[in-house]
Amino acid sequence: TWVIPVGDDYSNYASCLLLADGLIQAGHAATILICIGGNWTRNVDYHTPQSVSAADGAGAAVIAMSDDVCKWYVADQCTVTDSSYYGSMYTDGLTLAASPPLQGYSTVYSPHFFQITQQGMNGFKSFGAQEALGAVTGLLQKTGLTGDDISFMPHQTSQRLIAYWHDNLSPKPAQMISTIEKFANVTVATHALNLAWYEENAGIEKDKLVMLALGPDMHANAMLLQRNETT
Repeated sequence: TWVIPVGDDYSNYASCLLLADGLIQAGHAATILICIGGNWTRNVDYHTPQSVSAADGAGAAVIAMSDDVCKWYVADQCTVTDSSYYGSMYTDGLTLAASPPLQGYSTVYSPHFFQITQQGMNGFKSFGAQEALGAVTGLLQKTGLTGDDISFMPHQTSQRLIAYWHDNLSPKPAQMISTIEKFANVTVATHALNLAWYEENAGIEKDKLVMLALGPDMHANAMLLQRNETT
């Protein structure tokens, strides 16, 4: 049994689904378990705005061949990238002066926490809002779909960003899938958690589900999952 770690920021779930789908379609694997969890609350400084919606969460999915048309499968995806923002969001500690010295050290370091530069803030506003939505519109154009055809599960950093994506898709998605008001920002676990929670508690209205995931350096991935395809 292989254990394969995947580190792709907040688009981990989409990346794992794409890798799993490729391995299974190629006959290199029969069953794949995807497990994703995040402890974001331990990676933010509670003096910063980024901590406001911080939460922890986890989710999992089993991927395998199936003749059950009710099961979701990976239908297509679209990714947009702008690497000019590389390094504008990161985790690191602060260098602190200790006076008197601590055990002989006059320089000590704080725990690591999420940091964002001014360039990162600009990228969050421009790429994170406008350009990221291009992954969704590109995917819809590629597959001949519109917002009317889909349930939309966006990344849930903030309600403001979710509202922007909703308001700037035309026509608007038939259903918005978000648990930010219930679970806050569970970062890497967002899509695995939300898919499981909605299937169990609320229901996903459409048979075509588009997930939008972000990565800080920066990329955005839109993935189309489908079910109930009979042809």
